[in-house]
Amino acid sequence: MKERFKVTGMTCASCQANVQKAVEKLGVNSVNVNLVSETMNVSYDEKKISKDDIIDAVEKIGYGASPVNEKKI
Repeated sequence: MKERFKVTGMTCASCQANVQKAVEKLGVNSVNVNLVSETMNVSYDEKKISKDDIIDAVEKIGYGASPVNEKKI
């Protein structure tokens, strides 16, 4: 499963790295955090990890995260 999230509260490259590390610890296939666009692309096995698990991991370290609905323009 590939999912895109909006991440709020990041102000620097260190913030970006913190978010990436927190999500990687969940055991996702891949994660790419973009500081400039405030987005995060995550590839994960939905049988092992849920969307809520990813959001919780980001929120636990002090940032906000919400799924992005790609159909909105």
